[in-house]
Amino acid sequence: MRRLLHPAEEICQIMAQIYGNKLTTVSGGNLSIRDGEGNVWVSPSGGDKACLKRGDVCRILENGEICGHAKPSLEFKIHKGVYDRRPDIRAVLHAHSPALVAMSIMHELPDVKILPDLYALTGKAALAPYALPGSEALVENVGSVFAKGYDTVILENHGVFLGSKIDLFDAYKKFEALELAACSQLMAKSIGKAAGSLTDEQLEKYGELSERKYGKLEENKMTNEELLLRQEICRFTKRAYDKRIFGVSQGVYSAKLSAGGMIITPLDADNSALDEKELVRVEGDRCEAGKMPSVMAGLHGLIYKYCGDIRSIITAASPYAGIFVTTGEPYDVRVIPECFNRLQACRTFDFDTFLDCPEAIGEYLTLNTPVAIVANGFYIVCSVSPFAAYDRMEIFEYTARSVHYTKIMQKDIVKITDENIEALKHRFKIPKPEMPAL
Repeated sequence: MRRLLHPAEEICQIMAQIYGNKLTTVSGGNLSIRDGEGNVWVSPSGGDKACLKRGDVCRILENGEICGHAKPSLEFKIHKGVYDRRPDIRAVLHAHSPALVAMSIMHELPDVKILPDLYALTGKAALAPYALPGSEALVENVGSVFAKGYDTVILENHGVFLGSKIDLFDAYKKFEALELAACSQLMAKSIGKAAGSLTDEQLEKYGELSERKYGKLEENKMTNEELLLRQEICRFTKRAYDKRIFGVSQGVYSAKLSAGGMIITPLDADNSALDEKELVRVEGDRCEAGKMPSVMAGLHGLIYKYCGDIRSIITAASPYAGIFVTTGEPYDVRVIPECFNRLQACRTFDFDTFLDCPEAIGEYLTLNTPVAIVANGFYIVCSVSPFAAYDRMEIFEYTARSVHYTKIMQKDIVKITDENIEALKHRFKIPKPEMPAL
């Protein structure tokens, strides 16, 4: 749960998050916030972006007076130009993340329609022509694109500028999502594939999932089981974020309750700092009052309904496994024993199946077929506990990374033979039932 922060503290926190997640260099990038009093707070010029302090952040008054001991960022004029042209913008983020810089030096835009949540977050993007950093020409180039209504601007041979009508954290969510889109496209090309793209109709249908209405669930005393599951989900969600498997707003976790219903991460969750109280208990068409579960709640509930032995589910689109999500490249589990033993099989469903016939996905997933991909959507991992589901997700992602490394070396993947598979099945008694581990 994000605390209310002073603008200067918010800038320090988000900048540290950007740097800590390897999305800018130690001296690169700048952030600003326009507060309700008309002041603009902006990060300082240069300095160590990993450990800014509140006193390092500059305050620019409406009359242009600079308050603070440090000089404002060289590119503050660009921030001011955005605010002057767009009174609705409350925060601006600029950084030089690797994948978005790659797009900028190709003079291309990331396709934000390759995954359903990305377009909703970032909207359409546009290119701004190159100009010298700190120059009036660059101020004009960026500002003129924002003036056309774009909130996402890729600067040729430079980086990205993002504006938010909400706050700086919202700008950061957009930034992470945009980097994921760019990264997915680049990695798809590195294995000789092109990332697919969702249609406007598919995106519209997906957007309607977030408008689902839930009735009010009567308050019940929280059981020890529920408390434990909430703690486990928060712990592994934070770990997934720290290991860059989840994004700050990408990745959904749930666990089934013995008495019925489930606990699931909320809509618009902050996976970097999720609190147990933010998780949502859902029973059918009802949920805890004042909360809204993830758009994945319907699918998770359906899977639990079809297979009573499944006790925890994760849906995600992490960077390396996302290659298989966005390209349609088959995910073969027969590469190393651990992958086969824990995943056993992986089937891909098209996005329309998820939208129009999710029952087909629910019928497929069991503890013996615990992984599936929804093309241009996400992958699904199921198991008997939050820990066991997390274990499978890491294996799925790390094996995908190994396959990616092999592909970029332009080498053939030598799979485990049928004879090896039979020996694994005999040795580890696959398929085998798994008992819930709470």
